[in-house]
Amino acid sequence: MGLLLIGLGVVRQIEKAFKFVKDMPFEPIGAIWDSLLGACSVHQNVEIGQYVGSRLLEIEPENAGNYVVLSNLLVFAGRWNEVRVIRDSMMEKAIIKEPGKSWIELDKTLHTFHAADRSHPRMEELLSSMEPPKAEECDEPPKAEECDEGEDKDVILKGVL
Repeated sequence: MGLLLIGLGVVRQIEKAFKFVKDMPFEPIGAIWDSLLGACSVHQNVEIGQYVGSRLLEIEPENAGNYVVLSNLLVFAGRWNEVRVIRDSMMEKAIIKEPGKSWIELDKTLHTFHAADRSHPRMEELLSSMEPPKAEECDEPPKAEECDEGEDKDVILKGVL
């Protein structure tokens, strides 16, 4: 179900995906709404995204990610009053978005650090140990002439699919 929604989102069929979810014979779970909110965020569909985000906040009121994605979507639209309401709601409910973490194994030891954290005692060594993937390890995105007519070529060529 989520894959269908992601697929529709990738080809910018947000309205079709939204109708599909609303017409389901059962109440969609958070993961379904989350897939749709992600597509709305990528394609900056504020109208549907705001509805979907509101549903997610009802279904999963403790999920900080939902607040952040909805807030960021509203920032894009310049709806600062609504952004403030969402962020205030997070503060009132003590909902905190945890920073991103990365893990790397070096000399058989697992090292963990947060995004933009430079305090790890072996940070320079960790960074220098990371090599970009070799060309043969990477999938090549399709060429423009290989895309079907209905597909969003910019999205495909950027390697989203």
